[in-house]
Amino acid sequence: MPECSRGFILLRHIPYLFYTFAAVYFILQMKAMSGDRILEKAGRLYLHWRLRSPEKVQRELRVKYEGRYRNAGLVLLFDLLMALAVIFIVAIAATVLYFVVA
Repeated sequence: MPECSRGFILLRHIPYLFYTFAAVYFILQMKAMSGDRILEKAGRLYLHWRLRSPEKVQRELRVKYEGRYRNAGLVLLFDLLMALAVIFIVAIAATVLYFVVA
């Protein structure tokens, strides 16, 4: 294949590469937006379930979470991850103790 022919073939595929990268970028942005929506919904449900009164929810949201339900969802997520880490560490300690004693 002549040299200019290869270059022409590569140039012909540039728009398809651009569309592919644009589609991947769009998908990643949609995943990020859906993650934010999930955090916001979880934070909203958590605050309304815990405090029940709309006035208390708004006050807590304003004072503790900078007015964003997403921040409340992040705090809830980190609390959940810390609880799972504690359970994991206790399970490992119990296993080690079991084998040391046995």
